Amino acid sequence: MKKINFKEFEMPEGISGKTVTKGDVRESFADVLYNKCNGIRAKVLAEKIYKSDGAVEYEDDEVAVISNIANAECTPRFIAGLEMQLNAQAEAETK
Repeated sequence: MKKINFKEFEMPEGISGKTVTKGDVRESFADVLYNKCNGIRAKVLAEKIYKSDGAVEYEDDEVAVISNIANAECTPRFIAGLEMQLNAQAEAETK
């Protein structure tokens, strides 16, 4: 399981990653899932993200869907922001 915070989602401003901005991407990313993924599981995941309030735990299969759709449909800065959150948790788990 991984925690992802779509309400306070940090994304790099540019390719250097020197500065980041924080924003609420719950509705916009939930809409991507709702419009681009098939099946009831995608709808339920979109609703979970849309209704989330801060960092929420996602099952490994949910994280896989989130990562796959982000890589296929989102901007590089969104993908980098998602990777930042997931990598930070992976590093914390190894300590």
